[in-house]
Amino acid sequence: SSLDQYGFGCASSVVDGAVYVAGRTSGAFDGQSSFGIYDLFLSKFNYSNNTPTKLWTRIWGSVNNDEGYSVAVSSVDNYIYVTGRAGGSVDGQTFQGGSYDAVLTKWSEAGVKQWTILSGGSNDDHGRGVTVSSVDNFIYVTGYTFSPTFEGQAQLGSNDIFLIKISPNGTKIWTQRWGSSLNEEGFSVAVSGVDNSVYVAGYAADSVDGQTYQGNSDIILTKWSSDGVKQWTRM
Repeated sequence: SSLDQYGFGCASSVVDGAVYVAGRTSGAFDGQSSFGIYDLFLSKFNYSNNTPTKLWTRIWGSVNNDEGYSVAVSSVDNYIYVTGRAGGSVDGQTFQGGSYDAVLTKWSEAGVKQWTILSGGSNDDHGRGVTVSSVDNFIYVTGYTFSPTFEGQAQLGSNDIFLIKISPNGTKIWTQRWGSSLNEEGFSVAVSGVDNSVYVAGYAADSVDGQTYQGNSDIILTKWSSDGVKQWTRM
């Protein structure tokens, strides 16, 4: 394609083996319409006789710059979730400000959009990782925010890591935000299928939660309970 396209995230369904790829595109493809400068996209593939077949593609976004970074598939009901960043209102949702809001969109396995939610504050907010609990089917999104207030949480430094818990119907249950007085970013999130604990990985530019800072950028891992209580941080 002559388009500027990136695949940033992929996930497979444990229900039917389908594979989903999410990312960004600078224009329309697979019969879909474009919305802005860059749009989010989601493509579904299956495999038969060792041959991949593209089943469908969906493109959505604002009139500005939007990117999809991570995709997850529910092992409970096979719905698909894509998170990333949006440069304006998407699907009628209120844009909070800055250059970007974190965006999360839910799709059915047939490619029918269920809902979109935006999360943000008055500055830049980015969704970078998404996962779905196999225990209770709730969704977790992580990323980073530069906003003075993000979903009711106050700024600690420059960019801070965030974690949002969301119900299958798109209701935000709680948001947590953490970091140092400098710059932290969350990139990936996972949920235990045993005890429903939530783990977020990223990087930190200073000591977080009393951990020893090694210098430059350190790897950070923080554990949360499913009700939003921090368990520990390691750097």
